[in-house]
Amino acid sequence: MCLTVRFVQYIFLCNCAFLNILAHLHHNTTLFLDSSECPAPNG
Repeated sequence: MCLTVRFVQYIFLCNCAFLNILAHLHHNTTLFLDSSECPAPNG
């Protein structure tokens, strides 16, 4: 379903942002996810 796909995309975006914040807080570049690895929201 489209709603499910959209919902999953937002979950991945939140997880990616969360991991980025953790990486910055811990100064651990190995945990850092580049924005290019994150799914772009449609619209």
